[in-house]
Amino acid sequence: MALSEYVINFNYKQAIAKADELDAAAAKLEADAVAEMDSIISAINQNWTGDNAQAYIQKCTTEQTKITDVATSIRNTAATIRTMAENIRQAEMAALRVAQAAAEAARKAAEAIIH
Repeated sequence: MALSEYVINFNYKQAIAKADELDAAAAKLEADAVAEMDSIISAINQNWTGDNAQAYIQKCTTEQTKITDVATSIRNTAATIRTMAENIRQAEMAALRVAQAAAEAARKAAEAIIH
């Protein structure tokens, strides 16, 4: 049985809201984590010298890149959710139109039999 237009749109809006939440989480992760790593690197530069300091800074930079990559993956997931939600919405709306047309044809056939 086809879903109602209201339910289709409600489900779509819920999926889009979840994708928006993912985008917000990615932005927060990236902003907070990158800022924190920048702060750590700055503190190391000011308070620690030598090969070990440079090695640690390199490790921090690598981790910072990984965090940015995770944020990008989260954004890609949100974009995929939006695409899938739109595709599902369109398919469900098409199914609804087919069901409504079939119901209308059945109603007309029943009227023709009665009259």
